[in-house]
Amino acid sequence: AEANGIAQQQKITLIASDSSERNFRKQLQAFVSSLAQGGTPAEGIDPCHSLIGNLNQFSAAEILQMSCLGQRSGRFTFKSGRGNSEIYLAHGSVRHAVYGSLEGESAVAEIFRWR
Repeated sequence: AEANGIAQQQKITLIASDSSERNFRKQLQAFVSSLAQGGTPAEGIDPCHSLIGNLNQFSAAEILQMSCLGQRSGRFTFKSGRGNSEIYLAHGSVRHAVYGSLEGESAVAEIFRWR
């Protein structure tokens, strides 16, 4: 409840991780679509460039696939018990990836093994 209040105050869209995969996909798609409509920065977070939430039910591959289909550009930072990784997109295409000492395709392949 407190997290919901903070999210509303900072105008952050929360996506429920306890909903069905179908509902999550709808929520995520609606969120990604709303990014094209713009937003106002709040507390240093630009909602046009942020996707924040507990996405444990979904793999990096699933999240990235939706972003690629939406022709998005930017950086994804994935954090897990295995470490942190970054994938860079340009107009829906993966341009670079880093995970530990891995870069490029080998980094993407390892990140996609995460669940």
